[in-house]
Amino acid sequence: MGMTDDDYDALALKYYRRGDFSTSLKYTRCALELRTSLLGEVHPKTADSYHLLGVTLHSMGDFAPALRSDIRALEIRRKIFGEEHLKTAESYYSVGVTQHSLGNFLSALESSTLALNMRLKLLGNKHWQTAESYYSVGATHSSLGDFIAAYDSNRRALEISLKLLEGKPTKDDSSTGPTQLVSTANNYYSVGIIQHSQGDFSSALESIKRSLEIRLKLYGEHHSKTADSYYSLGVTQFSLGNVQLALSSNERALEIRQRLFGEDHPKVADCFYLLGLVQQDKGQFSFALSSSNSSLSIRRKVLGEEHPKTADSYYLLGVIQHYLRDFVAAVESKKTASEIRERLEGKEHPKTAESSFSLGVRQHRLKDSDAALESKKRASYIGLQQSSGAQQNSDQRFLSSRANVEADKSIDYRGGFLVLNGFQLVCPCGAIGRTDDSVSIKIALEEPSTHCDMIVANGLENDVMFIAPVINLQPNGHVFNKPVFVTIKLDIDSDSDSSPDDVLTLHGTQAGGGKIIWENVTSESNLDTEKKELKVEIKTFSRIATFLRLTSILAKDVVTRVNLLGFSYTLTMLFKDNHPRAPFAELALAFMSHDIYHEKCYRENPSSVLVKLKSDGFEEFLSIDKPESHLIYNSEILKIVVEGQHGHFLTAAFCELDRCRFVRRLLRIEGSILNLLPITQKLELPNEVVHEAIQCWLDDDEQLKTILQHWSMEQDDRENDELVTLRDALQEFNPEDVEVDERGKMHINHLRELACDIHGLKRKDHHLKEYFTKEIGNLCDSILKDCCIEIDADAYTENCPRFLFFHKRVTEDVAIKLEQICSFSARSIEKDFLNVVPFLIQAVKEIFRQSEDEVIQNGLKGLHTEIVQQHEADVLKAFQNEDILRLVYEVCKVLQNLCLNNCEKYSCELIERWSDSLGIWNMSEFLKAFFQSRQENKLFKRLQLFSRSLKRFSADIRSVRKKEMRFFYDVSQSLIRFATFDPRKLVRFEVTFSDSSPVTCYSGALKYDKPHDTYYQHFWIEKEHESKLQLGTLAHVHLDGKIRQVGAFKCVVLLPASITKDLNSWQIPVARVKIELTDSGSKRLVLYSTRRESISEALRLLQREFGYEELREQAAEITSCHLDVRCTTEALGVMRLRLSYKWRSEAIFVDSNDFVAIAEAAAKDCTAQIGVEIALPSTARSPCDQNGNFVMDPSTTEIINSYARQTFGSVEVHLHQTIQKGHVCVTGNNTSLHMKMPETHQSMVQSGLCTPFQKP
Repeated sequence: MGMTDDDYDALALKYYRRGDFSTSLKYTRCALELRTSLLGEVHPKTADSYHLLGVTLHSMGDFAPALRSDIRALEIRRKIFGEEHLKTAESYYSVGVTQHSLGNFLSALESSTLALNMRLKLLGNKHWQTAESYYSVGATHSSLGDFIAAYDSNRRALEISLKLLEGKPTKDDSSTGPTQLVSTANNYYSVGIIQHSQGDFSSALESIKRSLEIRLKLYGEHHSKTADSYYSLGVTQFSLGNVQLALSSNERALEIRQRLFGEDHPKVADCFYLLGLVQQDKGQFSFALSSSNSSLSIRRKVLGEEHPKTADSYYLLGVIQHYLRDFVAAVESKKTASEIRERLEGKEHPKTAESSFSLGVRQHRLKDSDAALESKKRASYIGLQQSSGAQQNSDQRFLSSRANVEADKSIDYRGGFLVLNGFQLVCPCGAIGRTDDSVSIKIALEEPSTHCDMIVANGLENDVMFIAPVINLQPNGHVFNKPVFVTIKLDIDSDSDSSPDDVLTLHGTQAGGGKIIWENVTSESNLDTEKKELKVEIKTFSRIATFLRLTSILAKDVVTRVNLLGFSYTLTMLFKDNHPRAPFAELALAFMSHDIYHEKCYRENPSSVLVKLKSDGFEEFLSIDKPESHLIYNSEILKIVVEGQHGHFLTAAFCELDRCRFVRRLLRIEGSILNLLPITQKLELPNEVVHEAIQCWLDDDEQLKTILQHWSMEQDDRENDELVTLRDALQEFNPEDVEVDERGKMHINHLRELACDIHGLKRKDHHLKEYFTKEIGNLCDSILKDCCIEIDADAYTENCPRFLFFHKRVTEDVAIKLEQICSFSARSIEKDFLNVVPFLIQAVKEIFRQSEDEVIQNGLKGLHTEIVQQHEADVLKAFQNEDILRLVYEVCKVLQNLCLNNCEKYSCELIERWSDSLGIWNMSEFLKAFFQSRQENKLFKRLQLFSRSLKRFSADIRSVRKKEMRFFYDVSQSLIRFATFDPRKLVRFEVTFSDSSPVTCYSGALKYDKPHDTYYQHFWIEKEHESKLQLGTLAHVHLDGKIRQVGAFKCVVLLPASITKDLNSWQIPVARVKIELTDSGSKRLVLYSTRRESISEALRLLQREFGYEELREQAAEITSCHLDVRCTTEALGVMRLRLSYKWRSEAIFVDSNDFVAIAEAAAKDCTAQIGVEIALPSTARSPCDQNGNFVMDPSTTEIINSYARQTFGSVEVHLHQTIQKGHVCVTGNNTSLHMKMPETHQSMVQSGLCTPFQKP
């Protein structure tokens, strides 16, 4: 029996789900052929086959036949089901997806929108098919350049998808069926794609990873959906900057797709395209060129020349060709991309603008000025058109002008009301006392213009606007027994997007001198948004002003600006009686807010000033604490003078501390430029607040104030004091996370200075325009290059804005404008500069973060203090005189001195010639090996830039601006810091401990004794146990281009068992000997000494004695080892140790009263015992005198002179003492020996440094 159409259809679906599209296509055509012949064209099953045929062809990348099948399925379903049916919606969706793949975006948008509307009506907004349609519409909007509509559609799709995923099974749920897992994997994949499109790359990465894990379980490695997940994972990893991971994921996707589809498939082309992007980012331009060519070739073959993705491949190819410096080919590729995009997407599409501008840059590079200008004009025109289209009308509508009107009425205890032009005043019964006289009340509506001075004078014109006349209730100051109610008619646009919380009501009372003091009564007001009425409850007649807040400014900040705001304080006096230790007592004044003083946690906190004073012996005897009478207004200062009985005075001044100063003091960053982004993250504020703060680019305090205003709005409902809450939120914050380093501050000040000059320009002048154009371009170019160097780019990075964009330091829009500015191609460079200044300043803040310089032992012999000080003075003088040539000369002198200090093989004459010819490049290249830390490497790159600028300096010295002088002065200062002698770059001491000696060690700074060419360092070892303490000491010395270990020497010698002579009776002339028995019966002899020559001599003596050939010096290896020191006391406490190293000596020297060097000390018992360590006297270069006596090196002794003076009554005693430290050991039959003692001026750092023994 043959197969039916349903059998073929089931097989087609089965193989489609497996990813075997070729087999699925075969069975789909069989099912379609049978259904057409048996059921006819107009049948639901025939439509289903056409639909499956279109989906399969689309998956195989054959879009044109797929579209024909989709359209045929749609026509049949419309005839059978009509417009409002799920099957019809499904066909509309498939048609839209295929049209999008073909680049027909307008048609795709129409089809996708129809599908979305049907699904919303039939399925609602909580179904996965609705989310699918929302995403399709969003993707098409994005391709059309309508990013706002795309974001809205993607946001709705994400909300639905996330809702559907709640409670969904995961890959680890073994009870879950395959169908549920398929749905879950697809939903996670869709969510990841949407999250990526919205820029939420971290969430997208997590979602796509989950989809990949489930699909691997369902389908295995070799499936198209698994490949889709791998590819999307790679795209997201690339967006996050994980280039290596992106490369791995994309290569896996490429391998699967090539295996499934072959070479000529759109998805294979996508993989090659992404591969080219990743390789380009890694700097592998040759590989990137091959990948982009492969992508272009496939897309031209499969999609045709007129397709957006083909244009993308042309564009990428042009970028890579530019990096490979093939500018002619780059121009051709960019031109082709621009023409395709203009034909397909129109002249006003962002990608068309991108292509046009990039093409202009390349043409400019080829000196084709006319073509370059035309391309850049076209790009600028597109950007201007988009800007104009997006510009919203920001004009605020004020109330129409009307004359001041009044009304009056007499009211008694029975109450009454008064109405005037829609405004109503109601006095309830009892508001006036029964025995009181009637009150003649008047209501006057005053023009807002007569009160605008109070908002303009206080800088509030952009923050608030009047939405009602100012109501003057008379008699001013009259107090009622009960609250009276005022109804105010508001003038608010019905289509305004303002919320009721934006309405602010102030109550103003008359004060002395004609001033009005305003207070916030918004909380006593009730707003009816439908009637546009505000009902205010008051007890005192005065003025009422109603505002609409246009920004996020706080109500209390408005009140603070428009009038005097009282700050209640508490003044505490504390007294300390110093008698009888001192003739005077002490008085302390503590000034704080009334709320803080009464906060229990503050009064008991050990860090509070009250607790600190009391712990120091002060007693609190008086507190002035009356908040209703003791007020300081705004920035007023409270000055207190205390006069003592002996005529002495104490003067103290106090004022209120605002939140900005509080935060700065809390973070210990007063007066510094700050990167406030970490603070917004710490306070968990939204991105909108960050963007608003960035716009306050002129002043960091204004940025901080904006951040704190938004934060404070979220604290309104909390009971805790704001400053206390703010302190708790930021108390563990690291100041280094927000502080900008000196170089960053310099760049920010330069940007602010230039932006202020441009912003303050009130007239048009083409000369000024030309001047500012050059200033902007040069400044941005130098700052961008320095930013790239700071994030470890090459000093000659060509396209710095793009580099910063790729590293997510600026957005793509900002990067494009910066490209235009630096190439002087912007249509309005001043306007573009002012637009990007806030974002460029923020990028500088994030890049130039304060950090400690890392010291690497690079072997640099720096310049000593007196030379460095002279260079600093000369460089400063050149900078103050704005003498750039003198500054260059001083830089060359610094480099010359460094080169001369570190030249080993080079001729000094060659270095001097470099300096005379201002060869900064040659000298910095000569010193390149010493620039090893990250900061030093950046200094090297800046010196290269400095060198490149010399030609311009010499050609036109007037071209050097003051900003450039500051830039190079900063480089000069960095060079001087680098050149300053630092002993840590040459020597590093190391102290190690044995496992049985648990101790705590502290070390002092490494120091250098220049007269004796000696390095030394103090160590303090805290001994906590009464056990033997043994340490290993070592010096790491950078010598002759290598780091060598200097401590002591050892040699291991194996003696055969055939040697039977007793070693115990043999004296070996080294400092320390260890003899052990091995398992084979031989003897292991270990020799220790601080001198290599001593061990060599010992080997020669042993060889002569035993005649054993293996004891030759050439056969035994003498190696460096730690110099072991042993504590001489078992007492507990802190032991002192000083390690010294004389330059180019063989060993280090130990100076301590608490430790003795095992490899140097002389032992009393010179008899060797098997398996026991013995210590022998250290030998000199000639170990024996002419009589055969053994003599210890006299350099181990030291003469120390001391002097003291004491007075006993009328007698003065002078004590002179000469101490010989160490001893001379002489052994042999005839021990008479005359020796010359070392000079008394020999210092401690010289002694014991293994100097050769000189016979008298």
